[in-house]
Amino acid sequence: MALRTFVMNTVKVARNFAIALAFMVFGAVGVTAQNTGTVTGLVRDATTLAPLAGAQVAVEGTGVGGLVNNVGRFLLLNVPAGTQTVNVTMIGYGAGSATVSVTAGGTATLDFEMREQALSLEGVVVTGTAGQARRREVGNSIESVGAADIAVAAITDVSNVLQGRAAGVSISGTDGQVGSGSEIRIRGNSSISQSNRPLIYVDGVRMENDALMSADEGAAGTMAIDGINPNDIDRIEIVKGPAATTLYGTEAAGGVIQIFTKRGSAGAPAWTVTVDQGMQRMGHQGPQTAADVKAMSNYFTRNNPDVYPTGDYNVDYLLPEGDIGNSNGLRLNDCASGDPMSQYSTIDGYGAEPGCPESGSWFRDASMQRYNLSVRGGGETATYFVSGRWADENGVVDPQGQQSYNLRTNVQFQPMDGLDVSLNNMYTKRNITWIPNGNNASGLFLNVLRGERGYTPGNDDSLVMFNDIATNQSQWVTSASIGWTPTANFSHRLNFGMDYTYVDFVDFKPYDNYENPLGDRENDQYNDRNMTFDYNGSWRTDVMDGISSSFSWGGQVYEEFSWRLNGFDSDFAGPGDQLLGDGTDQDVNESRLTVRSGGFFLQEQVGFGDRLFLTGGIRWDGFSTFGSGFGLAAYPKIAGAYTISDEAFFPEGLFDALKLRAAWGKSGRAPG
Repeated sequence: MALRTFVMNTVKVARNFAIALAFMVFGAVGVTAQNTGTVTGLVRDATTLAPLAGAQVAVEGTGVGGLVNNVGRFLLLNVPAGTQTVNVTMIGYGAGSATVSVTAGGTATLDFEMREQALSLEGVVVTGTAGQARRREVGNSIESVGAADIAVAAITDVSNVLQGRAAGVSISGTDGQVGSGSEIRIRGNSSISQSNRPLIYVDGVRMENDALMSADEGAAGTMAIDGINPNDIDRIEIVKGPAATTLYGTEAAGGVIQIFTKRGSAGAPAWTVTVDQGMQRMGHQGPQTAADVKAMSNYFTRNNPDVYPTGDYNVDYLLPEGDIGNSNGLRLNDCASGDPMSQYSTIDGYGAEPGCPESGSWFRDASMQRYNLSVRGGGETATYFVSGRWADENGVVDPQGQQSYNLRTNVQFQPMDGLDVSLNNMYTKRNITWIPNGNNASGLFLNVLRGERGYTPGNDDSLVMFNDIATNQSQWVTSASIGWTPTANFSHRLNFGMDYTYVDFVDFKPYDNYENPLGDRENDQYNDRNMTFDYNGSWRTDVMDGISSSFSWGGQVYEEFSWRLNGFDSDFAGPGDQLLGDGTDQDVNESRLTVRSGGFFLQEQVGFGDRLFLTGGIRWDGFSTFGSGFGLAAYPKIAGAYTISDEAFFPEGLFDALKLRAAWGKSGRAPG
């Protein structure tokens, strides 16, 4: 009986305790709910008003935060009631901050329009640093081009993206044919005998930066960077000067271009469709008046001062004042009228060109069409970005042009807190038809400009089009990036991947052509594989009040393998299918080359008062072309960045922000 009474009393006490605990818990929750509210809003690009998916939004002084979804919206729950400061950050953009009044149980709306980092010292960059860093901390010269610049411009390839958008970066085209690559230089040339091209990285993987194949008869070649779909680019960062060598190795003396493609973001699938239509029209070729011609030095007057005592050397004595003729644009714009190319009747007075196209011009209005489709989305721990593009672009001379398509899949996931994995894959197919061009006997422009002095029989320049020149190119770029941040101050990043390109080039002059009546055929098959393995780590800490330290370390291994098989055959027995082996004069060449490089670096940055940052680093590099007994080459650097406008003595209102910087570094070029 006593045991029964004890059990009943125990149950009663437990029940009363549970009821009291429930009142305490739910009462506390109710009180908490009454003291918090919700903040929601949009984060968009200030120029294009496009949503900035993936931006980080946080309430200052609290643990409340989140990411912007793929339509640009964010939602923050349990924000303490009262006046709160909301901060927004995103790589490539200046930080945003605004205050908002939060009422208990209510919802406050706050929208942000972010501007790109070029206007802010708080913008975050990763190129030229071992990890993310604010612009104010970097002593190197870094330029950036964002997706907003690409969205509002008429862009045909990645080289066009850089044209005129980054100081010190020059883009020079080759011959203007659609599909041909451009030469990129950062601050001019850095070597007399070695390559001056900058290194190019896409999503952490190094791409081939030399011309993949050069069409001799077409006087043109392609570049790997132009295989990237400009619509897939999130931003481009450019490091100038030899200070980049510490992080990127001996070949970075010409600078570094790093391309970051778009990532997915949490939310329902968001589709984007763009359609580009356009047309190219060639303007008038050559001068029409003497004023169109730059005055040139007359060496005869310079060497005979007794005859020309006035010393007026910079005159063009060949051209009279006023109209000089050339109404037909060097016979390229108009090849049917028969007008001479100048007022001198003894020059090219042979009348209309026999091979002139029916349109009366060697040029045509060249149409262009591009269709791009992309989708991004995902959940809180896994996101995706998938895109595809098809393009058909005609050159200004028939039949020159390019057809291409591009596919991309980027996937990011977080298997655990502090671990971020990115998988990026791209495939591009390009089919390019060239026209005979350049300084050779079958070059179209050369023969047209030379008139009757050209190489075509009877001055029929249409005969040069017998020369079939084509490039078929396939390119794969795949990469994986693993980031591990065990603590807020300690981070690691590992990148590895491959850039592989296959080129099939054909230069065919069929049987019964004027240059070689028996015909000839050249076929080049070229494989280029670039492998990248890159690791870096960093440790950030506050040494004492107002003094910070950031120590970084890392290393890279890079290998390029190229294989080329060239076949040439000529003197075929007759018309028909004429392939290698069908002629009587055959020649085959094969080349294989493997180049390896690698190195490791150490770097320390000390910050004072978040205004002055001093950086010192050194890299040791090895290169297969140095030879087995050379050892390692050391490349030191030092840099400083000082945001003087943050000082109390700086005149208020003189500048919004003023940063002084300086950098010095040693670099070299490997032979070969």
